[in-house]
Amino acid sequence: MNDFDGLVAVVTGGASGIGAATASLLLSRGARVAVLDRDTEGAPDGTTAIRCDITDSDAVDAALRTVSATFGALDVLASIRGWVARCSAGLDVDVPSGVGESGVSRS
Repeated sequence: MNDFDGLVAVVTGGASGIGAATASLLLSRGARVAVLDRDTEGAPDGTTAIRCDITDSDAVDAALRTVSATFGALDVLASIRGWVARCSAGLDVDVPSGVGESGVSRS
């Protein structure tokens, strides 16, 4: 199934556990996947691993600029680990209230 074919996904906490499984699933369903994690060593093969502490707004801005420069538009955000710091990278990211640590939002 390739229902995410061509979409760009970012998975926070994507280098281990549920995050890595989510990144792998999105990848297998056709998404181009960037993994944001403090330790990217376990990021699934085929993903773009970006070292990022998501509690640091500047680090999140830099990571999302990298995603934008690498892939273009961001289509999917899977916030698996923690809360994403406020972003000012000029990207239009709207995370609805109630989307928590296991929320996956597809636009």
